[in-house]
Amino acid sequence: MEQPFTNPGDSAQYSSVPLTTTPASPNALCSQALEILPIEPAGSAKCFTTITLTFDNQHIGVFSSDTLYKNSKLKANEGQMLNTVERRSEIVKLIESTGNVKVKELAEKFNISTVTIRNDLNDLSRTGLLVRARGGAIASGRLAKELTINEKHKKNHKVKVALGRYTASLIQNDDAIILDSGTTAEEVANHLNDKENLIVMTNGLNIAYQLAPIEGCEVFMIGGQLRKKSMSFYGPDTEKKLEYYNFNKVILGVDGIDLSRGLSTHYEPEAVFNRVMCQSAEQIIVVTDSSKFGRRSLHSIIPITSIDILVTDTNLDKESQDEIHRLGIDLHLVDVG
Repeated sequence: MEQPFTNPGDSAQYSSVPLTTTPASPNALCSQALEILPIEPAGSAKCFTTITLTFDNQHIGVFSSDTLYKNSKLKANEGQMLNTVERRSEIVKLIESTGNVKVKELAEKFNISTVTIRNDLNDLSRTGLLVRARGGAIASGRLAKELTINEKHKKNHKVKVALGRYTASLIQNDDAIILDSGTTAEEVANHLNDKENLIVMTNGLNIAYQLAPIEGCEVFMIGGQLRKKSMSFYGPDTEKKLEYYNFNKVILGVDGIDLSRGLSTHYEPEAVFNRVMCQSAEQIIVVTDSSKFGRRSLHSIIPITSIDILVTDTNLDKESQDEIHRLGIDLHLVDVG
C-alpha cells in the first residue's frame, strides 16, 4: 500500500492520500481532501502539483493542488465554509426545527466529510444539545428552543410578572444597574417606577421603551447591531463600551440554566455580551422561571457558581433547591400561585 504524504514543505508530489470515508459528493470529496492537506496556491512553498485520493485502497481520482485550493477559496468567498462553532450552531437550529438530522445530509449541506459531522454530533450529544441516533441525531428534551420576543411574552407571562415585581424590590434608590433584554427583565423594568436616582444601562430596545416614562430613572442605551428576533443590540463595540463603566448590579435572564453546565443562550454574541455585563457589575442577579432549569442552549455565559442571587418560582424541584443552597447561592423563591 502506498504511503500518505510526509513533509508538507517538500517540493515532491503526494504519492497517495487515503480518505476516511466515501465522499457523498464531488464537493464533499474536495472538502475532505482539503481537511487532510495543507493546500496552498501554485508557486508557493507548500504547493503539490498532483494529488491522488484513495478510499479503502481503491483509486478515487487525481486532482491538482491548485484546483483544490481555488475550490476552497471559492467556497469561502461564497460564505459556504463555516467554522466549527458556526456549523454546530446551524446543526442545533436545524434539529430544533426538524426534530432530527442525518449525517449524510449534513455532510452534503456543509460540504464537509461525514467524519467531521459525526464528531460534531458526538460533541453536541455530550453537552446534551441532541441525542445520537443511528445515522444521525434526534432532538434532546433538554434542549431549550429559541422563541421570538413575541412568543416569549406569551409564555409563562403570569410567572414572569411575579418574578419581575420581586426582582425590582431588590433594586435600591441610587443604584446603577445593567438590565438584560429578555421578557422577564422587561417585567423588572415595569416595576421600577417607584425608584429614585436610578441609572439603568440596557441593550434591549424593549427595556428602554418601558423605562423611558419613569421620572426617577436615567436610561443609557448601548448601540451595536439590532437583532430583531430579540429586539436587542450586540457587537464588539458594544462590549468595549462596557469596560468603562461600573455597576452595582446586573439583572440577567437566560434561555437555559443547568446546575452542572451553568447559564446558556442560543445566540453567541448574546452570550459574549452577557459575560461582559457580568464582569462589569459587583453583584450578579439571575431571574428565570423554573421551566428553564435543566435546559441547555449552545453558548455558555457563566458557570452557576458565579451567581450571587438567583430568583425563580416555587415550582423549582427540591433537589435543585438543595443543590443551589449547597453551592452558596442566595436563592429567592417567589410564590406565583
